[in-house]
Amino acid sequence: MNKKFLSAILFGALMVTSTGTFVSCKDYDDDIDRIDNTLNDLKSKLDALQTKVDAGKYVTNVATTADGITITLSDGTSYPITNGKDGDKGEAGVAGDKVEISEDGFFIINGKTTEWKAVAKDAAGQTIKIKAPTVAADGTWVFYDEKGEPQSTTIKVAPVTAVQNEDKTWTLTVWDADGKSQTIKLPTAASMITEAEVLGYLYTSTGAYTADGYWYPIAEGVSNYNVIPYNFSIVGNLTDAQTKWNKETGVKKLVKGQALSTIASYRSNLMVRIAPAALDASELSLSLVNSKLANAPIVLGTPETYTGLLTRAAVSGNGLWVVPVSAEEGKTYKDEAAYLAQFQINDMNSDGTVNNTNLIAFALQEEGGFTTSFDLSFERNTNLSLTTGLQDYYNVELNEETSVRFYTPANVYDAHIHFSDADVIRWGIVYNGGIDFTVAKLADQITVPSISATVHYVTMDGQVHETPITIKPSKVNANMTELAKNTISVKADNSKNNFTADLTPMFNNLGTTATTLWRADVKTQSIELYKVKSGDEMYDTEIANYTTQVAVSYDKAALGEINKIKVALAASNTLSRFENYYLIVNYFDNSGEVLSTLKVPFNITIPTLTSLLNKEKVVFGGTANGTGVMNENDLNSNGDAIYSLKYAFNKLSDAFAGNTQITFGIDANQTIKVDGNDVKMRTLATVNAPSTKDASIQLTDKKNAYNKAINMVVTSASYLGKYAYTADELKTAAFTMKVVSPIEQGTLEAAAGADAIINVVATEDGTAKVSESDLVAKTYAGVAYKVFKDKFNGAELTASAWTTPYIKADASFESTNTNVFTMGSVNAATRTDKGVVTPGYVVVKPMNVAYEDAVPVKITVVDAWGYKKEATIKVKVSPKK
Repeated sequence: MNKKFLSAILFGALMVTSTGTFVSCKDYDDDIDRIDNTLNDLKSKLDALQTKVDAGKYVTNVATTADGITITLSDGTSYPITNGKDGDKGEAGVAGDKVEISEDGFFIINGKTTEWKAVAKDAAGQTIKIKAPTVAADGTWVFYDEKGEPQSTTIKVAPVTAVQNEDKTWTLTVWDADGKSQTIKLPTAASMITEAEVLGYLYTSTGAYTADGYWYPIAEGVSNYNVIPYNFSIVGNLTDAQTKWNKETGVKKLVKGQALSTIASYRSNLMVRIAPAALDASELSLSLVNSKLANAPIVLGTPETYTGLLTRAAVSGNGLWVVPVSAEEGKTYKDEAAYLAQFQINDMNSDGTVNNTNLIAFALQEEGGFTTSFDLSFERNTNLSLTTGLQDYYNVELNEETSVRFYTPANVYDAHIHFSDADVIRWGIVYNGGIDFTVAKLADQITVPSISATVHYVTMDGQVHETPITIKPSKVNANMTELAKNTISVKADNSKNNFTADLTPMFNNLGTTATTLWRADVKTQSIELYKVKSGDEMYDTEIANYTTQVAVSYDKAALGEINKIKVALAASNTLSRFENYYLIVNYFDNSGEVLSTLKVPFNITIPTLTSLLNKEKVVFGGTANGTGVMNENDLNSNGDAIYSLKYAFNKLSDAFAGNTQITFGIDANQTIKVDGNDVKMRTLATVNAPSTKDASIQLTDKKNAYNKAINMVVTSASYLGKYAYTADELKTAAFTMKVVSPIEQGTLEAAAGADAIINVVATEDGTAKVSESDLVAKTYAGVAYKVFKDKFNGAELTASAWTTPYIKADASFESTNTNVFTMGSVNAATRTDKGVVTPGYVVVKPMNVAYEDAVPVKITVVDAWGYKKEATIKVKVSPKK
């Protein structure tokens, strides 16, 4: 190439500037890696470009500028690539070359069509791909003919070029001073397609009725998948009505021989799935072709994102697009057979009758060449109606667009509405010559007009219709007033399940004068209850018979005097706490016209499970880990180790009020080590009466489950018997519980202190006593109890039991040094006939009175459950002085 024309300065100054980052397709990493290492700044920016394409971005526009080329990507960012300008020596930039392919297959350079083709057809009608242009040594473009022979030109090549390839990708080329080039292939939407399929014909599958009794669509489906049914007619000699139609402004004309088909009818759409799902299919140019790549007699419009709800379709993944379908303009047919021949091939009998009909298979094809499987066909069904009627009466809201509703929109070729000029001015009617209109104002608040209009439309049988309709605007003093959302916290006492809201916002919207009129005119009301759409739902859902769910009342008996609205839950309501609701209240005058509309949003909640199970701090200490101390109320004659959960939670019985259901259990997965083996806790402990307020934990293995943290769970719960708690909510109520004895966990020591020595003196018989007064015993809760029997039954003078219910047997005492003294009998408290009590005691038998050292004595108290409290005291026996 000409080194002066492509100087190193021009290339060295080439730069990429953008609010974004210039990136390339991930399929072309090697191309970017080959960029000269001396061009560090450019390389870093092209590397950043790589990241963009790796993220799925692609080219949406290429434009030449005075000093280079601007690339625009699918994320909306633009990237000017300049050369020379602001270079090392400040030389002026040079415009880039944009080489693209025209619709008829010729190369275009910077907007000028050349004589050189990019694609051509051979004698058999097959497409021939012609070699892309290259650059000669003198820096000029070289094109190629259909035989692949080079054809020189005098057209100079710019330092930066963008050449459109036959598959719609772009090749970006940058030249250096030595004639070497760096090439990056940039994808477009068309070249990014990996999969496409026509799911079928879009139709309305589910509908509902408006308050005034008219049907409207809710969800859509895809009809017949691969075989699309249709019907059609051929326009004959134009009738007077058709000729008159053609004279109207802006209408789709009728021509003799024209096919009117439900395939390409008024507002027809195909449902198409295109992958990757992130691809912007609106950039594509689509058509339907047969296996000979001949187009079907219909035109596919620009794809539009589908955001509706499908109820029937074999759809995998997303990437759904709606493709508008219209008839190929200007095409006429000799007869029905000529039109049918584009969709089917007939096997004929010798007598000229049809023996068999074979449907022609079509595929979806993108302009860049991507073609789907040939699995779509069209089959005529003469039973399909070609005509339709329409809704002829409309209640409309001010400033809300309304559309004429046809019963079968697929059977309408074209339609528009006619208003008188006077009505347009009087009522502020806005319409665009189609079937959509808006009433913007009323003449006054007393007179409510009924506006007359005429809908002109042509059905697919070629008939022209002029149908009058009546439009009645609502008498609205203000737009709908939406109150702040309220929450009803459900309680067991249903009389408390309500909220009251102030109506001041509605009256403020009306204004002072309109409020005065409203109060004078309001006579009746209508109330509707709706569930707000959620998940995949497209629309809010009206709940029939709202009175079974809520009751609405006011602070005053007369509607004209009201200031507050009260909404209360019906006792038998079935509203969900996981949904949102609202009431629509319309207020009417005596003639039934709407004066105002009120929207009252609300939802319901229930208490958290943890608030129902209010943990006792003395048991849990502010944590989820509790220690349950058994007590006399759970004590039975068998000595079973039982702990009632009512002692763990504050007013547990209240949690079960109003038929609330809670079931406790032990975590099925919990194991502990027993003799070195993993053992399920459920085999060591159980929950008695688990679904009642009397639920209790019982240690079925009193040894191995004692004082072990048992993982407790709530396996199911339902507030008031109707609001089930979720699995996640149940998890929040989990806790652990250690079941212990008040005696075993209590204390037992010398009365003077844990380390004190109990001094006892030998009596005349040579023995001594450790008395009750020498000891102090307390339960886990710090409640003192007697080690020796202290309870007298009736008139007995010797105690036969213990005041504490937790002791059922005498304690045992053992000297640790029997050479000093031994322990004798354990004696109960006694009393005189005058009631003087002598505490119980244990006899100490000195073996060597002269030996006065303190000796540890082991005391074992066995409680009513069989658990032992073991303690050691120090006893010193002194001789009697």
